[in-house]
Amino acid sequence: MGKIDFRTVQWVHEPKLYICDEDRITVETEPNTYWRKDAKNFGAEMKLPMKESFIFTVCTEFVYNKPFDQCGLILYNGDVKKAVIGTEKKDEEYLRLVANVFHQENGDRSMRDVGSALGRMFYRIIYRAGACRVQYSFTGARYTDLREFHVDPKVGITSICMFACSPSESYFDCTFCEANVYDERMIEEA
Repeated sequence: MGKIDFRTVQWVHEPKLYICDEDRITVETEPNTYWRKDAKNFGAEMKLPMKESFIFTVCTEFVYNKPFDQCGLILYNGDVKKAVIGTEKKDEEYLRLVANVFHQENGDRSMRDVGSALGRMFYRIIYRAGACRVQYSFTGARYTDLREFHVDPKVGITSICMFACSPSESYFDCTFCEANVYDERMIEEA
């Protein structure tokens, strides 16, 4: 475990345009793409399998064009999308930091407005024994809790997917970089 080599990441939905090397991957979204399971056109989505307890960190860099452009992480509990975490463009003044957590067919949403001048967001996912903690950071140095939830520990968080999509007539460039996976015992929490 440690630094993620982006050349080894598995595509779930491969975009038409992307550039990938060991340290980062940059994708260009396509118009009218989504992350939802009932979508006709899926956005870019790449998958990292997870095992047992872990801490995952990643940086997203983005230049959104229109409202609802978004990127972030999807957490899977087996084959089920358990949570979607990310930022989306709200308007010219704000981005929305969002955590959607699903309970069977229903879900709930936590949101926080942040300034639209942001062009990057760091995420940290801490998972152990059925408990999942989602954190964010503007700098990658100090993290703030966004959401906590539980999953069936027999299944756990089995994979994390990085995604980017443009639900409207838009497109944008999104870069994922500085991705690491650690055994949860290796990091002392702040």
